[in-house]
Parts: sequence; C-alpha cells; structure tokens
Amino acid sequence: LTDQSFWKIIRRGNAVKVANDHQAKVLVDQYRKKAKLYNNNGVLLVTLGDDFRFLSAEEWKLQVSNYEQLINHVNSEKSYNMHIRFGTLSEYFQLVSSRKPKNEFPTLQGDFYTYADKDDEFWNGYYTSRPSYKAMSRVVEAEVRYHHDGIVGTSKAYVMRDFRRRLALALSHAQNISSFSTAFLLGNDIPEIYSNLENLVKGSAGIVPLFVSANPHWNSTASMSELHTITLESLKDVKTLYLYNSLPRARDHVLKLQVNMSNILTAVKKQVKQPLAVQLSVLLDDSKTSFAVQLEPSFNFKSPDPFSTMFQLLAGPIPLSPMEFVRVTIKAVTEPSPKPAVLVVKPTLFKYPKIAHSAEMFYIKGELQTLESKLASNFLEVNFDRETGFARTLQNKKTGEKHKLEIGFHYMNPSPKAGAAGAYIGCSFVSNEPLSKEPVKIRVLRGPLTDEVTSYYPRVKHTLRVNKLDTPGRMALEVENVANLTDANAVELVMTIKTGINNKDGTFFTDSNCFQMIKRKYRTKIRQWGNVYPMSCSAFIEDETHRVTLLSGQPLGFMAGEKPGEMKVWLDRRTLIDDQRGLFESMTDNLPTRSLFRILIERIFKPAVVGVVVPSMTTDAHFALDDMLFPSAQFLVNTDPSKLKPRLALMANTGLPCDYDLVTMKTFFSKSERFNGMHA
Repeated sequence: LTDQSFWKIIRRGNAVKVANDHQAKVLVDQYRKKAKLYNNNGVLLVTLGDDFRFLSAEEWKLQVSNYEQLINHVNSEKSYNMHIRFGTLSEYFQLVSSRKPKNEFPTLQGDFYTYADKDDEFWNGYYTSRPSYKAMSRVVEAEVRYHHDGIVGTSKAYVMRDFRRRLALALSHAQNISSFSTAFLLGNDIPEIYSNLENLVKGSAGIVPLFVSANPHWNSTASMSELHTITLESLKDVKTLYLYNSLPRARDHVLKLQVNMSNILTAVKKQVKQPLAVQLSVLLDDSKTSFAVQLEPSFNFKSPDPFSTMFQLLAGPIPLSPMEFVRVTIKAVTEPSPKPAVLVVKPTLFKYPKIAHSAEMFYIKGELQTLESKLASNFLEVNFDRETGFARTLQNKKTGEKHKLEIGFHYMNPSPKAGAAGAYIGCSFVSNEPLSKEPVKIRVLRGPLTDEVTSYYPRVKHTLRVNKLDTPGRMALEVENVANLTDANAVELVMTIKTGINNKDGTFFTDSNCFQMIKRKYRTKIRQWGNVYPMSCSAFIEDETHRVTLLSGQPLGFMAGEKPGEMKVWLDRRTLIDDQRGLFESMTDNLPTRSLFRILIERIFKPAVVGVVVPSMTTDAHFALDDMLFPSAQFLVNTDPSKLKPRLALMANTGLPCDYDLVTMKTFFSKSERFNGMHA
C-alpha cells in the first residue's frame, strides 16, 4: 500500500516537527486498520511515496527527516503499542514468515482491473489511449517474438514520437534479419548468396539484398501499416516470392501486395494493331498450379484523386505446411481482345457523385436500391444494412443457423469534471452526435477470395469482410476499421456489437495478456466506465448453447454484460485536459488508426459438472487468432530463383497440436554437438 496520509498532512515535502501527537495518531490509526486487513500477526509493509515522488535530493532529505521524527515519536510512546522502522522487502517477508505459518496464507485469483483511486475515476482510459502505437507494437511482437500486452500510450507526445521511431526501426531490423535468414536457409551453398549476406552483415555500402521482406511495413511517421509495393516493369516482367508459414501447423495463405501497374497500362495502350487484355497470374513454382487472383484498384476517398494506377493484389488460397517455405511467381498474361483492357475485380460504388473518366474502366457506379445486401462464402453469409453498411445477421451455411450480429458505432464524451478524463482515466457518457450528417458512401467488392463492403464516415472507415478460404478463418467475419479523430474535440469512438447471446447475469470473459481467459462480471453498483477491462487479443460472451468470440489484432478497452448479448470496444479516444495523474498534458496527437477484428459464433456444449472447466477459447478461435497475430511471411527475390531450393520444410508435415505454440527454436551448427546441425 502507498502511504499518502502523511504527505497530505505535511504538504508533500515541507519540514515538520511533531510538537504534539496529532499527526502520529492519524497514521497509527491507519496503520493499525491496515494491519488488521492484512492479518499478518501484526506485521505491516507501508511503501512510501508514489510514481512522482523523490524527484530531488532535497525532497528525499525532507521526507526522511520527517519520517525519522515520526518514527521516534511513535516508538517512544508506549500507549501506541507499535514499533516502526525502515526496512527492505526481504526483511518484511522474513518477519512475516517467522510469525505466520505459510499454510495460513489465503490465495487470491484474478487481477486488479479495473480500479479507481478517487471517487468514480477509474483507470481504464489507458487501455485504449493512442491505439496506433498499440497496433504497431503488436506487429513488432509478431516479427521478433517478444511479448507485451500493449504499451499504455500515456507518455508525453515527444516521447511517443520517439517510441514510434524506435518501433519502426525494430520492425525494419527484424524484417532484415528474417530476409537474411531466409536467404541463408534457401541458398547458403550458393557463392553469390553467401557473399551477398557477408557484405550485408558487414554493412558494406551499395549492396542490394537478394531477399527483401514483402510483408506490410511501417515507417517512423506512418500511423498504419502499408502493403509492400512491387512494380511490373513490362508485360514480360516476372516477380518471384517465397512464402513462409511461421506456425507449427498447416494453414492457407493469401498473398497480399500492392502492385504499380503504370508501365503495364502504358504498354497495353500502345498495342494498337492488336489490342490486348492483361491479367496477372500467380503460379506455384511448378508453373502448373495456379491460384485465384483478385486484382482490385486501390481506392481512397480522402485523396484529391482517389483513383490511381496502384492496384491491390490478392492471390490464393496457397496451402502451406508447418514452418514451410514455398516459391511462387507473379507475371502478366495477355490475350487478344477487341479493345485494350486490364482484367480486374471491379468494385461497385454507391452514393459516390462522380468517377474520374480515367478510372471508369475499373469501377462500377451502382444504384442503392439494386444493392444485394449480403456477403457470402461457402461457410458464411452476412447480411448488412444497405444504408449504413453495418452488419445485421450472420448465418452458418453448414448448420443453417442464423444469428443476430448488429454492429454499430457511437461517440462518447468525457466528463466535464476537471481531471476526470485524460490519458489514464476513462470517464465518459454516450454522445448524441451522429456518425455522419450526410449520406454514407459505400463500396462493395465481390471477388474470388473475398466479399466485402466498406462504408465511409467522416471519422471512421468500416469494412466487413468474408474470406473465401478454408483454414483457419473460414468461420470468422473480419471487421476492419480506420478511425480518425484528428479533427475532433474531446471524444471517444466505440464500436458496439449486439448479439442474441443471453448472458443475463452480466458475465463475460477477457484474455489476460493473450495467455489465459479470465471471467468478468458487470457490476451495477459502480459507474458504467468502471466495467471497462483491457482486451489484449480476445474476449467472448456465451450462454447455454452458443458463444460469440471477438478476436482483436491490437490491445484495446472492452466492456460487456451491461445488457445481454452486447459488447463494446473502444477504438480511439481524444482528450483536451490532463487527468492529473502525472502526464501533465492533454492527449491530442491522434493519428489515423487501423483496427482489425475477427468475430466467430460457435455452438458450445456446457460441461456436465459446473465449474470444472477453466475458461478458454475453442481450438478454431485459437487457430484464427494465431493466424491473425502471426501471419505468414512474404519475401521478394532479387536474384535468379532457379539456383534456390523451390521449397523447404523446417518441421515434419504433421506439425504440432493446435494447443501448442512454438516460442523459440535454435539450430546447432557445430559438428561436435550431440545432434547434427545444418552444417553436418
């Protein structure tokens, strides 16, 4: 416990003389009460100060002097029946152990979330503060395999900018090391590869790496990740990539890249005598196995010219065995056509006033009344509202079960009370401000790999996506949001999910550091915002027959149990005042922030004996989460691929069970070791 009482009495650092025992009586009474609570046979540990004390030698000197006076006074007064002294943690535990048998200590299960240190001011705001940094930290975690439950985002603005720079640098270094390692594994016996790696490791100038990470990347100023861009220089250009499954179990991978098609478009326009239609082809190394290709134009409503020669490429599903490298090639394929064309999946735009003439061949302008308001795969069908683009129902096509799944958004305004809401403290009320006062622009895309609908609101871009692949995400609805509160006042943006789950008792579950699930219960005796909990990567609600699981690609604040079947996720927050918890500044450095989720609705069977099962995710949910947090890696090859191994497996094809995670793997290189390594 932190002793704040004496600080209040002596005004945090002013010298005081214990002329009478009034101050001593106050603390003696408090210490005795705390000792009864701890019940350690009269032993009490009181920690002095807080996060922002002892910032100077003078303050330290004053406090030590004051406490010495207090201690001498109490110890000399026999009526107090109390002895106080300075000590260490080791001394405290040794004294407790000597006075109380170990088998008498009670066991506490759970955690200390969410707590209030004054009135109704609960420490829950930092679960969501500066979510862009939390998302970036999660991406770095996937690359370097360290673990953190998400940075709190409560430092000063200049510190956060420096932290972003360091995260971007860490991610860049991790991707470089992954590229070097891939080159070594696939071509360590090739002199050109070995020499290139040696020069790169030495830091030689002007050396172009032969393998480059083609994963989504961040730079020190970007607030969101961007797909790796490749440029097809001509109609005959071929790009080679290696894909790597970092999980110890098989899964399908969808190749995702940004493709600059400007040279291709120019080449197509020049074919006047014999017009050509061009499409991209993605092949396995054997040049026989091809994959479905979804080439769609990149689109940005916020840009002055939302239409460009940049395209997003999706290809797959590409099956990957456990910890396997697989080689694929990308090239343009042409065929005679009545007129020049590039074969793309054309998005349909609704409520968009005008399409640039140069982009008309890549888009369809639709009328809202003709919009078929559903997304479908072989496993799922999602119905959405054609006016808002928000989900309404989800149907499992294998069982025929149709479930309520209503997704929406609302703003929350912080309490006007001074210090009640800031980087640490969340204290908010639902706002009446609408998401948009204008008709909402909607983009619908139906392709061989995804069906998706995107709705564009002034401060949030919301996408629902159904992936048309097998494992592991076939039963999950993917939700992607891009929140932008840069022009807002003090506000919080919350996504709401309403389901048919009948959890009347207010029970829900959130993860603890992505490791285990903890049972929570909505407490009606405290303020609504006191029921917000940290969600590092997952949460779920359930009743006797079904469970709704929310998988999160980034740590955020979460609440459920207020009403049966409802869940709320805090996406971003902006504060104009300081909450007097040590930051000493407002939080107005918001950045556009992407958040990614997967939602699963599953049938469950309750155990015969209540209370014998530890709460946990299902195997399908666990696999879908691993796939989202640790996506397969992509590497672009800048050398002749024919010299390299076409594929390489680092693990037996059987892999590991779904409840096993590969934390780290080391390879022996010395022949003197008991197990032969790669150089054996």
